[in-house]
Amino acid sequence: MSKPVDRMYVVAQGGGIAALNLYGDGSVDHLVADPYPTGAGTFCVRTTPDGKYLYTAQGMGLGLPYSIRQARKPALLTYSIADDGTLTKIDEFALDRTPVAMAVSADGRNLYLGVGNGPAGFFRGAIAHHRIRDDGTPAPVGEPIRMGRFLDGAPQPYLTPDGKRLYVASVFAKSVVWFDVADDGALSGPVGRVKSSGLFPITPVFSTSGDYLYVANEQSKSITAFHVAGDGGLVELPDSPYATGKFPHNPVATADGRFVYFANTMSHSIDGFAIGADGSLTRVPGAPVATEPGPAMLAVSSDGTWLYLISSPVFKEGSKVVVTSFRIDDDGSLQPSGHEPVPTGLVFADGPSAAVLPV
Repeated sequence: MSKPVDRMYVVAQGGGIAALNLYGDGSVDHLVADPYPTGAGTFCVRTTPDGKYLYTAQGMGLGLPYSIRQARKPALLTYSIADDGTLTKIDEFALDRTPVAMAVSADGRNLYLGVGNGPAGFFRGAIAHHRIRDDGTPAPVGEPIRMGRFLDGAPQPYLTPDGKRLYVASVFAKSVVWFDVADDGALSGPVGRVKSSGLFPITPVFSTSGDYLYVANEQSKSITAFHVAGDGGLVELPDSPYATGKFPHNPVATADGRFVYFANTMSHSIDGFAIGADGSLTRVPGAPVATEPGPAMLAVSSDGTWLYLISSPVFKEGSKVVVTSFRIDDDGSLQPSGHEPVPTGLVFADGPSAAVLPV
């Protein structure tokens, strides 16, 4: 077999990190036979830009009894990534609140962890800033900064491409909150808040330029599109919101800035949109595309050729997590690769649960 071009790391709420090889023809196989063990309730995985370290967090997730039990031992986990892609756990930092998702700065020196109270951190959301030491381990910087309201929660932070601001969708408060980021990575704020035009705004994604922000509204089957002003303020685009399938989730934009894709978790489909010069969205040909049950997360290959879907039937058939691939055509349409779904050995994918690194 040819050599892999990328590696992908996948986490799921049942616990564990699956390490996979990605090939130039869209095929996928296992880098290691079994997932690396972690605690349950893992929503998110992130890596440093240099590909040397990987972070995930265990805590009080959704739906699984052992994820609820994990509430007693929430922690931020650090792994070193060897040249061959294998992982070695090097740190476990105890937390006192439920971790949800995180962002890592472009220089690999700062990590921002969304935390909250209750399952999936649904209440009293805050952002915990950690400085990343030379050995890859995170060190907390002060106390977590609250988003501002009791109903702010399930915090999933996203940095602007220039790293100057951090935006967080607030699920129950139906809004987007943002912070300023200093040159040393320190946060100030929140400095702004706008309402989303949909219900349950949960996972934003930036256009490659950073001029536009797209927010998935899970319970109103829509996407709210904002223009990002020079001062960081958000102005909803005239044609927003855009209709999607049921429970749009965890979008990903292509590196060339032309397309954005959303996983419609309860419609078992992927929605794809072309991004106009004014930030407006137009469905790509053939969208939405039918998928395996329970599409949860999308990732794009490093060369922009392949879209990978991480999916698991929600609370059905054991919620076993599989990976499938689609070729991204020049017009943004998706073509199934023809390869069989690859089981990861994980259970119940949810949140930004995949990271891709070039080999």
